[in-house]
Amino acid sequence: MQGILQNNCRGVNKNIRIRINSVALCLLLLISANAFTAPSPHSVDALIERAAQLKLAEKPAWLNLLHYKETFSGAIESQADDRDFFLASQGSTDAQAELAADLRGYFSHQSSGHPQCLFPARLHWLDAQLNFSQQLPEVDCPKLNDWKQKLKATQLTLLFPSMYLQNPASMFGHTFLRFDQPQENPLLSYTLSYAAAHDGTDSALVYAWKGVSGGYSGRFYLQAYFETLQEYSDIEQRDIWEYPLNLNQQQIDQLIRHLWEVSGIHFEYYFFRENCSFRLLALLDVATEKVNLSLNTHPLYALPVDIVRDIDNAGLIKNRYYRPATHNKIKQMWSQLSDAARQVAIELTENKTSLNGKSQPFSITEQIQIYQLANEILNR
Repeated sequence: MQGILQNNCRGVNKNIRIRINSVALCLLLLISANAFTAPSPHSVDALIERAAQLKLAEKPAWLNLLHYKETFSGAIESQADDRDFFLASQGSTDAQAELAADLRGYFSHQSSGHPQCLFPARLHWLDAQLNFSQQLPEVDCPKLNDWKQKLKATQLTLLFPSMYLQNPASMFGHTFLRFDQPQENPLLSYTLSYAAAHDGTDSALVYAWKGVSGGYSGRFYLQAYFETLQEYSDIEQRDIWEYPLNLNQQQIDQLIRHLWEVSGIHFEYYFFRENCSFRLLALLDVATEKVNLSLNTHPLYALPVDIVRDIDNAGLIKNRYYRPATHNKIKQMWSQLSDAARQVAIELTENKTSLNGKSQPFSITEQIQIYQLANEILNR
């Protein structure tokens, strides 16, 4: 009997030990998982130290993300004139301090305005250098996700409308970026522009003075390409050159992430340098990293035509398309027709005639050209 009791006790003890070991193992795994998803401050400090060892804050890619440029005194300062663009109090002048503040912010557990949602391009670049994304706390960024879906593109196209003398801000041309989506009419694609934010109440003299002296805040604007064409090609009668850019999908995605970061951020606008073209050039620097077109170029002025030339010299333009303004298309069509055909086209626009009774003298090609000319005149 005693032996039976001893054996039963050993079995009970064995079962208890197995259960205790199982519980201990589960606790160990739980602790390990928590430590993996929410690193201690010492772990974040290790990342910051690693970043310092690699001198990441001195890399042109990081400086481009923060829009740092060298001042006339030789110091480095961000051109972003907005406190919301930085997590560190001295972030506008201290790239290392901003890098450390961003890393700490990405691992924080704040309920709203999380840095992962505010600065996704910085996060993407830092993770590529330090490989820490699997340790980050999970954060939901619905507005950012909607933004990326809205601008989802496989091709970026640089747009260059010709000069417009009646607008001081466009006397030397203008530049846009178009986000082309697969299997979608380019007319429905979004175009991005950067311009001075003003209500139009300033006189021409005040407008010119503020534009030269930085009296306006610069803002990024999005609108459909057909609206841009209506404004620039039809209303202002400006020719538009289209330049598809040599950017891969990773570069396009990074530019879109960074555009989210600077949307709504205050930049001082200057007609001659920190203008529409220079700010788009800074976006391309973030996407391409190694080109750095805006880092030390154009210290005094940056005309749109010069910026287009710089982008071309950097090998970023892969093709060219010319979209003439409406009056230029009419002028070209007009020159290709005979006097008799022109007269018929004018009469068509005035509902005075039709080609039914006058088609005899004209070939099929000429009849098509007459209808095309009449259509352009009616829709100008």
